[in-house]
Amino acid sequence: DQGQLLRLIEVYIKLKDFKKVIELYEDLVKRYPTNPQYYASLAVAYARVGDKTNAIKAAQAAANLDPGFREEADAFIRNLQ
Repeated sequence: DQGQLLRLIEVYIKLKDFKKVIELYEDLVKRYPTNPQYYASLAVAYARVGDKTNAIKAAQAAANLDPGFREEADAFIRNLQ
């Protein structure tokens, strides 16, 4: 369930296992494709492992779902480049 996945993500963040964090957030965005926060968090996780391409795609997806994320997503993308 959603709550269990989020708790598991917290554990993997503490362990700095961002590949597992990515895997879990990818699962969440498949299950809840209209939740922009999951895409934003996925973007950060991708950035932590150096995957700029997917980080940008996820940030853009968050901003496309919720225009309130646009300014933060644009700043995030600028900082990656």
